[in-house]
Amino acid sequence: MKFISFWEMKPEDAGKVIQKFSKREEVGLKTLYGPCHIGGQAKGFTIFEADDPSVLTNYTNFYTPELTMVIYPIHDSKEVAENWVKHHK
Repeated sequence: MKFISFWEMKPEDAGKVIQKFSKREEVGLKTLYGPCHIGGQAKGFTIFEADDPSVLTNYTNFYTPELTMVIYPIHDSKEVAENWVKHHK
């Protein structure tokens, strides 16, 4: 399943985040896009893929406390629409 993580950090934590970023593959998430900063701010997003929910926990624990984040699943709009129609006949 695909997910998007919106994250934010304090500018003074940038060095710690960069060090952790270089070791991020240890977490086990497959990064599809990013991480990307938003408009020169100390926040951004990353799109990744995971089949095991425990990997999401590992991801958030790995970057805590330097990053705060919110993770949302990404669903295909066509599948969502088909499911909605199926349940609202």
